[in-house]
Amino acid sequence: MTDVRQLLDAYAASTPGVFSTLPPIVAMELREAVAPKAFAALRAALDEHKPHQFFSDEPMVCVGCTWDPDDTETHVAYPCRTVQAITTALEAK
Repeated sequence: MTDVRQLLDAYAASTPGVFSTLPPIVAMELREAVAPKAFAALRAALDEHKPHQFFSDEPMVCVGCTWDPDDTETHVAYPCRTVQAITTALEAK
């Protein structure tokens, strides 16, 4: 199982409180292997998608989503869809 999405799905299925067909020791090993990588990936995404304000009278934009291909800036409001998706997932109960 090398696909990142498969690893994350397996990790989610092995989380306590969720029905799992994995033996407890396998679930624990999976959590220990996947959790640090998932945490690092989330931090990397949030580091890339930081808020920035070009001028004090302008709204915040996402640095990771703002695109400037030939000096024509395309600004994406902050929080962008990536930050919203991560925040929503982390705040879910």
